[in-house]
Amino acid sequence: MPPDSDDSGTPATSIPSDTATSCTDQPSHVQAPLMLTTVFPTWEDFGVYMDEYQRQTFQVYVYKTSTSVVNRNKTITRQKGKILIPLELKFYAKTLICTYGGKPQYRGKGIRPRQNYRPKECPARMNVLLKRRPGNCDFSKPSGWRIVVTHHRAVHNHPLNAESFLVHPRNRKVENPMVLEAVSALRKAGVKQGVIRNYISEKEPNKKVTQADVNNLLRRIQDNNFIVPLPSPAPQIARFTTEGEDRARNEQSSELVSTTPPIDNVGARDQAPTVNIDELPIIHECSPMESDGHTINRQHQHFLKVSLGTFLSN
Repeated sequence: MPPDSDDSGTPATSIPSDTATSCTDQPSHVQAPLMLTTVFPTWEDFGVYMDEYQRQTFQVYVYKTSTSVVNRNKTITRQKGKILIPLELKFYAKTLICTYGGKPQYRGKGIRPRQNYRPKECPARMNVLLKRRPGNCDFSKPSGWRIVVTHHRAVHNHPLNAESFLVHPRNRKVENPMVLEAVSALRKAGVKQGVIRNYISEKEPNKKVTQADVNNLLRRIQDNNFIVPLPSPAPQIARFTTEGEDRARNEQSSELVSTTPPIDNVGARDQAPTVNIDELPIIHECSPMESDGHTINRQHQHFLKVSLGTFLSN
């Protein structure tokens, strides 16, 4: 469990020397590498870092509970506190647990045997909350606060590997805008679902897409009057230097220092691809045009003509 940061703002973290391995005395328990950074400027920065941390360690966390800033301010007012949290921060605290956490609740009547059930009472959990920045900060502004991981138990009672990580429903979700546009075109052309699944598997080889995933995707495209989401600018996994932290916040990250991926010495890293944040695709110039109610750009058009034509001709 990484301790809280000190008054200087430097995160006090534990750096794992070994990869995620099972304990000899408790073979069912797996200790995952801890986070190397536990202090973040915003909730968004925490989310970006958390996504990369999960990818590199094959963990999947979900939000269990959260406390809004509105409710926290009510408690502070009731206790006659003087410093309220800016509403722009939205959340005061969040609790995350492993996707296999919680107690199994069998709701079936025994007619059909349940082959698997996700909750396994995994003890891994994380507590994150807002804390005031040290020094003479203006606590009436979001820049006077920071997000701190106050507790993190990274012990799991199940294996952590690329196979289980990739088959998790969250990681099977297709999000590539060009692939989604192509799937929408295939659906309109009346292509069979099996062919669509093969196409997704070819373009997204790291997505272990099932037939049920394809059914759900096609239903979502049909029900939502599908419009292709364009990629967002590539996020950065970064944290501010200790000395220039407040200055960088005030200058809207002008002094932002990009760091290397957050985890070192992660076992079996080569078994699944890791995402280099700086190499995520960005569409710099878009030339929108209307086609059946969809907003697409030249890159999508070229992709549909070349990629779909090649695939369907095979």
